[in-house]
Amino acid sequence: MKKWFIFDDMEKIKKLIVSKSWWDTVDALDELVGHLLLTGRKQATENDSTAYEQVKTLVKEWAQAENFWIRRIAIDCQLSFKNQTDLELLSYTIEKNLLGSSFADEFFITKAIGWALRDLAKTNSAWVIKFIEEHENKMAKLSIREASKHL
Repeated sequence: MKKWFIFDDMEKIKKLIVSKSWWDTVDALDELVGHLLLTGRKQATENDSTAYEQVKTLVKEWAQAENFWIRRIAIDCQLSFKNQTDLELLSYTIEKNLLGSSFADEFFITKAIGWALRDLAKTNSAWVIKFIEEHENKMAKLSIREASKHL
């Protein structure tokens, strides 16, 4: 299914996120968004960054959405990217959801933040440690606990 997914399908994905809102549905859809990021990045290395920048811009918008499930997708869409994780994008999506944001206390957001950092810690623990140190006072305890599992 992923190989037929294109940027123009993102609006349909957003409608699914909003209408079928629960973690199992949303977490299955974040893989599709992630796939677009990766394929866009591959195209960007071939001298055209348009596709990647389109998806990246949309993910940044989703990180600040009025619906927390859409925000969750923005945070978790890079799961399993390992060394291909766009650290700037991950940092942005998480920072937009720390204490002081609309859904900072929402379980599914704090869990997503911890999950994204925990996954990255398997391949880039130094970055995760630094991120936690710099943002600890704005992070939920659940996010820190989840993020620290592989440190």
